[in-house]
Amino acid sequence: MTVSHPLPIPARTITFDCWSTLLYEANGEEIWEERCHMLRSVASRYSGQNIPFSRAKDALDTAYLEAHNAWMNGQITSASTVATRALTNLKVEDTAAQDRLSGTFASAALQHDIHMVEGADQTLAALSTQGVRIALICDTGFTPGTVVRRLLDNLGLLEFLEEVTFSDETGVPKPHLHMFTSTLNALGVTNEQAIHVGDMRRTDVAGGRGAGMATIRITAVHNDKSEHPDADAVVDSHAGLRRLLDLA
Repeated sequence: MTVSHPLPIPARTITFDCWSTLLYEANGEEIWEERCHMLRSVASRYSGQNIPFSRAKDALDTAYLEAHNAWMNGQITSASTVATRALTNLKVEDTAAQDRLSGTFASAALQHDIHMVEGADQTLAALSTQGVRIALICDTGFTPGTVVRRLLDNLGLLEFLEEVTFSDETGVPKPHLHMFTSTLNALGVTNEQAIHVGDMRRTDVAGGRGAGMATIRITAVHNDKSEHPDADAVVDSHAGLRRLLDLA
């Protein structure tokens, strides 16, 4: 545990990132291969060609990189944008194909191996018991907010979240100020004694800090070693987070 600046403890409001903070996707390589097969199947059907798996993988790799770069430049990404880009890379521009692949990509997480980050439920339960206001601020990619809600509900976490904010619903990704202020406004709270917890320096730390919130970076699943400024505190687990917040 590393603490570089004082934190507002006890906190009145804590917002959480989703991926690598509350949830994570196991077997990433297998899931990526499955998405490539999805693309190959749809593209072959609508083009009338037998598209090789290698071509489909190259098309999806390129589409994902394009979407990632757009996200880095402050644009939202979605299953629809990635699907459309990937099909275009295969010279398939049929809107029915785009709609079919978008829907397949969007719902696929419900069949994937999605896990709760160890101890996340204990953290949210402990905060709730203490009367802390809890919310989620999540950038979406392949998985839209409608599906993330179901994943959180399936794992017993949604009940603790008073407000959930998704980039595909707000129209901007983190670190855009609107992602954070709209969440605080929906809760009816200010940034005083508010903390944002997430794994990414560029999005979670910068976004929370830009909204005047204290920040905590959690490295349980992903340790962001980028050169962006770090959080006010860094913990390696939810157990460490609970100790930091005087919940353990």
